[in-house]
Amino acid sequence: ETVKQQANVDLPVLAIGGSNGLTPETKSFQRYFDSAPVHGGAVILEGYAHLDVVNARDNQAVPLIVDFVTLRLFEKLLETF
Repeated sequence: ETVKQQANVDLPVLAIGGSNGLTPETKSFQRYFDSAPVHGGAVILEGYAHLDVVNARDNQAVPLIVDFVTLRLFEKLLETF
């Protein structure tokens, strides 16, 4: 029962896992997504393990994060119109 306050959080979420790690499939994040009004998604990087997602050279997670943050910024900008 590590998911406790998620129902009170409404934020966009990008979950990134590694196929060789603790979250090898997008369904690994389903309990989290079901626990809160989050919107976003999960991506699994082939050949990565847990720490590879954080500190790998030529990290495939970086463009995913940049795209995710850019999209969130555009959404916020559009809310001002």
